[in-house]
Order: sequence, then C-alpha cells, then structure tokens
Amino acid sequence: MPALSPDGKQVAFVYRGDIWLASAEGGRAIPLTRHVEYDAYPLWSPDGNWLAFASLRNGNWDIFIMPAAGGAPRQLTFHSQAEIPSSWSRDGRYLYYSASYDSNNPSVVQLDVRTGRFKRLVEDYNAINSPQISPNGQWLVYGRHGFPWWRPRYVGSAAMQVWLVHLGTGERRALTNDRRQHLWTQWMPDGNMLLTVTIGEETPASPR
Repeated sequence: MPALSPDGKQVAFVYRGDIWLASAEGGRAIPLTRHVEYDAYPLWSPDGNWLAFASLRNGNWDIFIMPAAGGAPRQLTFHSQAEIPSSWSRDGRYLYYSASYDSNNPSVVQLDVRTGRFKRLVEDYNAINSPQISPNGQWLVYGRHGFPWWRPRYVGSAAMQVWLVHLGTGERRALTNDRRQHLWTQWMPDGNMLLTVTIGEETPASPR
C-alpha cells in the first residue's frame, strides 16, 4: 500500500502489519507504528505533516492520525463500522471515507480531523468505494457498486462504475457505464481529469 508524500521525497507503506517510512530514492526504512494489530492504508495530509491510516486495534477498522515524523497515533473514529480513510481536503481539515451510520445505506462521510465531528455528504443504496474530493472541494468522485480489486476482469452489471456528485447542488451522474471494473479513481492535480484503473480483457469463460 505505497503512499507517496506530497513533495515526492518520501514513501509510506505497509510491511508486516505496520506503517513504515522510507526515502523515495531508496535506503533504510523506519517503522512509524509498532502494534500487534494490523495498521494499513496510509494517507498523507496535503502539507505532508500528517499520516492518516486505518487500524484493527479495536477489532474493526478505525481511522487514526499521527505525525509523519513519528509520534503517538490519535484515534479519530470509534464506530463498529469499518472506516478506512480515502481522501483529504486540500486544506487538511477533513478526511473522507465510506461508511453506513444509522442506516443500511452506504454513505460518503466527511470527518473534521480537529474536532472529530462528522456528517454524511452522499447516501446510496449501492456500495460506495474510495470517495475522493476534488482539488476545489466542490465535487466528489467515487466507485459505485462493484467487486473487490481482486476481480479486476469481471464484466457485467455489478462492475464498479465511476460516479460524480456536486456537493453544492447534489447533482449526481455516472461517468462510466461500460460493465467493466473501474478501481481507485483519483483526481489529477488540475481537477479537470480523472485517473482510474480498468482492464480490457474479460475473464475467460472456459477452462482454457
């Protein structure tokens, strides 16, 4: 789970269930977390001073934050739902993730890093995956429905599609509708283009 720092000089990654840090040019890596339970999904703050990550320390995925230079992690979420950070606001104030609170419907949740307050921004009856806030903070892009990443060649009505929602107006629309998986969709720095992982080959329909 490599995560490149905003200045491109360091990379955080997961090794043996802990978060590690190394120079992007190579060399010695140092552990930032040391815990018997699994720590994963590192995510840099825009200023490069903080790392958010998810941990199974309480029996389910919760979100933690810690200084990128090292230090004690601070727990941000406490719900029994699985919470995995997927995006920071550009000012570093909010984290975004997908969860279902007080409802069976998946939602995009905005979490205030300083106060711990959260609110639902988008709700759907289908799965919401890896929500990403746009550079200008006006749009959210996410993967709707879909199979896990280890089924990248699935083709069919359940394939993960890219959806876009405007936070001001609530306008929501599908950007893809091709029955193929689209994974880990990200904003490009200019906010005008999106990067997604997909594949053109279908899963073979016979043993050969």
